Amino acid sequence: MKNEVTEYKIYNKEENRHYIESLSELQSNINLASFKKEYKVIAISSANEAEGKSTLSANLAHLYALKGKKTLVVNLDLRKPTSHYFFKVTREVGVVEYCGGEATLDQIIKHSEFGVDVITSGKKTMFASEIVASEKLVALFKELRTRYDYIIVDTSPIVDINDTLLSKNCYDGLVLVIRQNKTKVGPIKETIKKINENNIDLLGSVLVGVKQKGRYYYYYSEK
Repeated sequence: MKNEVTEYKIYNKEENRHYIESLSELQSNINLASFKKEYKVIAISSANEAEGKSTLSANLAHLYALKGKKTLVVNLDLRKPTSHYFFKVTREVGVVEYCGGEATLDQIIKHSEFGVDVITSGKKTMFASEIVASEKLVALFKELRTRYDYIIVDTSPIVDINDTLLSKNCYDGLVLVIRQNKTKVGPIKETIKKINENNIDLLGSVLVGVKQKGRYYYYYSEK
């Protein structure tokens, strides 16, 4: 089986039962956490790049949509975006264009064949940090909350880039992706420290790439 980090694939239960069942468990834990606080906008991040956060973001959103929830994916990883590959939409006209006043909200929302709406990163920019920290982006998410049941935010890795921390006012909580046999203990500790220092609600961690009976699946652990 190919590594899901580079496969850009939306899975189904027939292809990977353990994978889908573990995503359902993650959803259940988010729902339980929501009894204390509403977790409607959920950021997905990792310590480093290529650890599976975008795959998790796309498939978690798809599963919400399959359960009848109006779901949106927003790609805030403006430096190395991949959400458009998963949902087979164009990257152009997204977050960058909206925050730059070049496009309206309705113009940046793309409807995918998977029942999930997508706001892509948009064109390449040298001002990623300024955009994710902008009040205009916060206002965008405020409006999106009125339109969707769940919003999954594919954010940047945390260790070397501060974008996920700068955009903390846009989302309610964060799920940390950890890749078995790849993510080191040091970067994990550094990432959790940064999350706590910025008063971000860490909903839990997801261990990806765990092999069982020839399949890869996700293991969820609460904070």
